[in-house]
Amino acid sequence: MKDRNLEALRREHKSKFKARNTSSVKNQRERGGAALEQTKEEARKEKRGEKQFGVKTGWKSNSLRARKKGNVKFLVGALVSLVLLSIALLLFYRFLSNMSTRDRSIDQISWESSQENIASAYVADSSSSEWEASEQQESASSSSSADKEPENMTWTFEDILALHVSSPEQGASEQLSPTAEEIAERYGKASSGSVAKDGEEKALYLFYLSSGGGQIVKLYFNLIGDQYRLNTIRGEGLLSQSQSSHSDLWTEEDFQDFTVDKSAPSKNLQAVLERFGVPQVINKSADYKNQTTVYIKYKLKDGRYLYLEFVLSPTGDYELTRKSVY
Repeated sequence: MKDRNLEALRREHKSKFKARNTSSVKNQRERGGAALEQTKEEARKEKRGEKQFGVKTGWKSNSLRARKKGNVKFLVGALVSLVLLSIALLLFYRFLSNMSTRDRSIDQISWESSQENIASAYVADSSSSEWEASEQQESASSSSSADKEPENMTWTFEDILALHVSSPEQGASEQLSPTAEEIAERYGKASSGSVAKDGEEKALYLFYLSSGGGQIVKLYFNLIGDQYRLNTIRGEGLLSQSQSSHSDLWTEEDFQDFTVDKSAPSKNLQAVLERFGVPQVINKSADYKNQTTVYIKYKLKDGRYLYLEFVLSPTGDYELTRKSVY
């Protein structure tokens, strides 16, 4: 009886275990099949997605290439336009420059032509026979025309000192220097002359030269208002009406008493002239402050030059301010 019950329990337990295993395998199969189907579905979706993505990517690539080509064409066109515009502007600038240069040239030629007429008004006519004697005069005269000084060389050392000079900055209320017209009326027409233009500043040069070339007077005029007025005058080899003639036998030691020393008694120009006579060179000018300066040069025995510079003082004397030898 007992053995029969154990056998029954064993069969019952075996049948339950078999049923449980069968159910578990079935469930596993069902779950495996579902998972497999899901995997296959995902694979199919991915495949469809890749195909769709591939078609879309190809469209974007073609569009991008077309856009790049368009941008390149635009850049090339813009560059060509810029180059053409630059060339056009350059040609236009050159055209304007040529026109401006042409206008300046015309103005310069016109100005120079007018100034040549101004300068010629103060210069003796070189084509005239003023200094040429006729055959009858040559036979009647014992001296040739080459030995005569031209009539326009009437300058003396005292004339240089006496003439007033002024600068363009001089006020209208101050004493003005003589004009070129007044100089020509008093001393005759010059041997030569010219007009110069430096920016806005205009100047007139007149030169007086003796027939032998030993005496020279150079005058420099500034255009003040509408008249050329004397600014600088220089004389070389001029004679004096009252002083002794210049000599080249002086030495540097002869001038040792004339020093630029404020503690020493002032040495003026008149004292130098009384002791050493007329110098080889005298120059008188007015600076931008309208201060009048005179310098003279003596040729020394050793061939050098002694340079003395004087400034016009409020008392009317020319006081020594500089001394050098070169």
